[in-house]
Amino acid sequence: MSKSTDYKNKFIAQKYDRINLTVPKGLKEEISQRAEELGLSVNGYLNALVKKDFESHILRSNDRRREMDVFLL
Repeated sequence: MSKSTDYKNKFIAQKYDRINLTVPKGLKEEISQRAEELGLSVNGYLNALVKKDFESHILRSNDRRREMDVFLL
Protein backbone atom coordinates (compact mmCIF):
# COMPACT_ATOMS: atom_id res chain seq x y z
CA MET A 1 0.00 0.00 0.00
CA SER A 2 1.04 3.56 -0.55
CA LYS A 3 1.93 5.87 2.30
CA SER A 4 -1.16 7.93 1.48
CA THR A 5 -3.44 4.90 1.82
CA ASP A 6 -1.71 3.83 5.03
CA TYR A 7 -2.22 7.33 6.47
CA LYS A 8 -5.91 7.39 5.53
CA ASN A 9 -6.53 3.93 7.00
CA LYS A 10 -4.76 4.86 10.24
CA PHE A 11 -6.75 8.11 10.50
CA ILE A 12 -10.05 6.27 9.94
CA ALA A 13 -9.15 3.62 12.52
CA GLN A 14 -8.39 6.33 15.10
CA LYS A 15 -11.41 8.56 14.44
CA TYR A 16 -14.25 6.23 13.48
CA ASP A 17 -15.99 3.06 14.59
CA ARG A 18 -17.27 0.61 12.03
CA ILE A 19 -20.63 -1.13 12.03
CA ASN A 20 -21.37 -3.94 9.61
CA LEU A 21 -25.00 -3.90 8.52
CA THR A 22 -26.78 -6.84 6.94
CA VAL A 23 -30.06 -6.15 5.14
CA PRO A 24 -32.51 -8.35 3.24
CA LYS A 25 -31.66 -8.98 -0.41
CA GLY A 26 -32.71 -6.02 -2.56
CA LEU A 27 -32.85 -3.48 0.27
CA LYS A 28 -29.25 -2.40 -0.32
CA GLU A 29 -30.17 -1.13 -3.78
CA GLU A 30 -33.23 0.69 -2.41
CA ILE A 31 -31.10 2.35 0.26
CA SER A 32 -28.54 3.37 -2.36
CA GLN A 33 -31.23 4.87 -4.58
CA ARG A 34 -32.79 6.83 -1.70
CA ALA A 35 -29.40 8.15 -0.63
CA GLU A 36 -28.69 9.24 -4.21
CA GLU A 37 -32.08 11.01 -4.40
CA LEU A 38 -31.10 13.00 -1.33
CA GLY A 39 -27.62 13.74 -2.65
CA LEU A 40 -25.96 11.66 0.06
CA SER A 41 -23.66 8.70 0.20
CA VAL A 42 -25.13 5.53 1.70
CA ASN A 43 -22.97 6.11 4.77
CA GLY A 44 -24.13 9.72 5.05
CA TYR A 45 -27.76 8.70 4.64
CA LEU A 46 -27.58 5.99 7.32
CA ASN A 47 -25.72 8.33 9.68
CA ALA A 48 -28.41 10.99 9.17
CA LEU A 49 -31.16 8.46 9.96
CA VAL A 50 -29.43 7.33 13.14
CA LYS A 51 -28.77 10.93 14.22
CA LYS A 52 -32.43 11.88 13.59
CA ASP A 53 -33.62 8.90 15.64
CA PHE A 54 -31.30 9.76 18.53
CA GLU A 55 -32.41 13.39 18.51
CA SER A 56 -36.05 12.29 18.54
CA HIS A 57 -35.35 9.86 21.39
CA ILE A 58 -33.65 12.57 23.45
CA LEU A 59 -36.60 14.94 22.92
CA ARG A 60 -39.07 12.24 23.97
CA SER A 61 -36.94 11.41 27.03
CA ASN A 62 -36.78 15.07 28.03
CA ASP A 63 -40.57 15.40 27.64
CA ARG A 64 -41.10 12.38 29.90
CA ARG A 65 -38.73 13.82 32.52
CA ARG A 66 -40.60 17.12 32.48
CA GLU A 67 -43.91 15.28 32.91
CA MET A 68 -42.48 13.40 35.91
CA ASP A 69 -41.10 16.63 37.39
CA VAL A 70 -44.56 18.22 37.22
CA PHE A 71 -46.14 15.09 38.66
CA LEU A 72 -43.70 15.05 41.59
CA LEU A 73 -44.23 18.72 42.50
